[in-house]
Amino acid sequence: MTVEMYQHQRHAQMLLKMAEVTQMSIKTPRPKPPPRPRMRPLALRIGQVMGLWTVLTAGQRRGTAHRAQFYVTVRCQCGREKMVRESALQTGQSRSCGCTKGKYGDRGMPVGATVGQWAVIQTGLRIGKNPAAMARCRCGRARLFRYDKLRRNPPCECRNATVHSERKEA
Repeated sequence: MTVEMYQHQRHAQMLLKMAEVTQMSIKTPRPKPPPRPRMRPLALRIGQVMGLWTVLTAGQRRGTAHRAQFYVTVRCQCGREKMVRESALQTGQSRSCGCTKGKYGDRGMPVGATVGQWAVIQTGLRIGKNPAAMARCRCGRARLFRYDKLRRNPPCECRNATVHSERKEA
């Protein structure tokens, strides 16, 4: 065997080994994952009632591709029409156009509810922009309160110990 043949044979063996190694290291390509589904409208039907809203049109996509939201046209019981996010309707975040704020007093208390010595006698009032209620003390004095203040059970100015002693004992 001549030197040239020997070199040629060694070169061929080296090429075979390299091919085997590369074949072993070659991994089969992973299958591509299925495309992520785009945001779909929630299952709201035309005519469906949610809170005081009635759905008038199906979902319409608004916003950029990355942050798109689906909106529906709804009509409130008072007659006002508005575009509202479907998710806000589904979660109860939006129940009306706001027409009931004066009537129910923004998470107010029903007439007859008692907080300490105070009994609510009228709701749906406002002090500035804040919802309020008229409450009567056991002594007979009536006073207008913001709801957040009334919930803290403020003292009455009558300071009648016999009327308010029940509260201290309880």
